[in-house]
Amino acid sequence: MSKEGKYLLNKFDSDKLDIEEISSLSLFLYSRLLSVLAKNPIGEVIGVHVYGYSEVNELFEIIESDTFIQSSNTFGKLFVHNEAFCLVPNHLFDPSHKEQYLNFTTEVDPNQMEIFYENIPCSEIQAVGSLPLDILKKIEESLPDLEFIPGVVFPLSFLFDPDTVFEDHEIFIFPIPDHIYIAAFSLGALVFFNSFKINTEHDFIKYTLTVTQQLGFEQESAKVSILGDLSQVHSSEGILAPYFTFVSKEVPPEKIIYSPGQGLDDFKKTMLLEAYWTI
Repeated sequence: MSKEGKYLLNKFDSDKLDIEEISSLSLFLYSRLLSVLAKNPIGEVIGVHVYGYSEVNELFEIIESDTFIQSSNTFGKLFVHNEAFCLVPNHLFDPSHKEQYLNFTTEVDPNQMEIFYENIPCSEIQAVGSLPLDILKKIEESLPDLEFIPGVVFPLSFLFDPDTVFEDHEIFIFPIPDHIYIAAFSLGALVFFNSFKINTEHDFIKYTLTVTQQLGFEQESAKVSILGDLSQVHSSEGILAPYFTFVSKEVPPEKIIYSPGQGLDDFKKTMLLEAYWTI
């Protein structure tokens, strides 16, 4: 078995896939999952590979063997989902202080980590993130023109989309492997955003209730919207029913464009946000 097959969880390739047609990639790096989306020159997704890994050496093997990453294309974006991030209002942001901002939320060694930042579309907020240098260098061996972006930019770009309509008090939960992002809006303004590691159903309930109570939201009237698959964090929508009156599972509007053909639509069944949304 090839190294690609060893770690490959799902392969969603168009029946018209041509490796030579790849003009850019979108990669999403989680704590134990990597999804690789290949796009053609007109921006259509022509193939998706989703990998599982548990150690950094396994991630390196995936990078070395994935046919999309090893294609002749060198351009794309990598969205890094980890706990080492922070949000800074634009009027306070100074790029030369990016390390100091990040150190408010997590201890960062600049000799071991690459620190980068990105504006969240349609907002006045900068996201600062980081990635271990050994991973960055391994990826750049194959993709020297890759842009590194804090993963939080992706769900927040969805929330700050001009078409998004908010309730008075609304909580959004984005499940990702082993973690959740929780965002809270009051009267259309972002009042909370953070990620939490989830090991059990109890953790999921605890963090959701704690955020709600600390913000002073009424559980009987606040709306809780779930975007994604809660089985990623050992939970389900039903466990929130005793605590909240309004809980809904939302399907994001489909902004991504798939190349015509069989197979790619199945990617949406993963409920990963990147199966619906793109920036």
